[in-house]
Amino acid sequence: MKPREEMIKGSAPRSAGPCLLAILGLCVMATTANAAPSVIYDSMTGELSVDTTDGTLLTTLVVSGPSPSSIDRWLDGTFQDNVFWVEDYFASFQQWGGTGGFGDPPVGQRFVDPGLYQIATYTTGLDASDFPLDIEVGVQLDSSGNNPGDTLFVPITINTVSAIPGDYDASNDVGVGDLNLVLFNWNSDGATLPVGWVNERPEPGTLVGVSQLNGVLFNWGNAASAVATVPEPASWLSFFSGWLFALSAMRRR
Repeated sequence: MKPREEMIKGSAPRSAGPCLLAILGLCVMATTANAAPSVIYDSMTGELSVDTTDGTLLTTLVVSGPSPSSIDRWLDGTFQDNVFWVEDYFASFQQWGGTGGFGDPPVGQRFVDPGLYQIATYTTGLDASDFPLDIEVGVQLDSSGNNPGDTLFVPITINTVSAIPGDYDASNDVGVGDLNLVLFNWNSDGATLPVGWVNERPEPGTLVGVSQLNGVLFNWGNAASAVATVPEPASWLSFFSGWLFALSAMRRR
């Protein structure tokens, strides 16, 4: 694989959309789509993931730091996610690049469709100092061809939060933010969830549904420094009534 300075780079469109839902007096505030792709290292598992659910069409990725323990996706010489990959660790940089679109005839496409991809595993317990440079993300402007755009430079996100059951947004308690994530991503594939869903992310191919909703309801109000409390029966009825209302509204879309 070519050194990182020779890799083709690009940029991508971005989109965001607000939404609002009231559930029995609770204002469930909407979150906007990601403003840029994210690269997340989980210090507890060692997993490195890239999140392009903002719409970024990724073509290359360069990560400075130690060599990964394993490459879990986009391995050198493989055809995966409709892309033919070259991948290498060179001069303290782990590099991935999509090359299939350059072939004659082209093989698949150069860019990866937007989603969340767990691509490598590193030693656990690393921090930002182990990844000294911003991540280089080469992206394509649009899906109409294989011409690259600019390079994006994004800092690595280090996830060090120990999960509380149902604390999907890693806020150290279970509440409205976690309920937002479930309702506004209802029936969404685990591969397309926003980066704000930090803990207990459903696996790609698994849809957000009742299991994740139960994770919030049965742990409502739990916090890292508090003893778990069980809501009164009236509270459960309110939650479930609101949930049924929201679900029926989603089905009418």
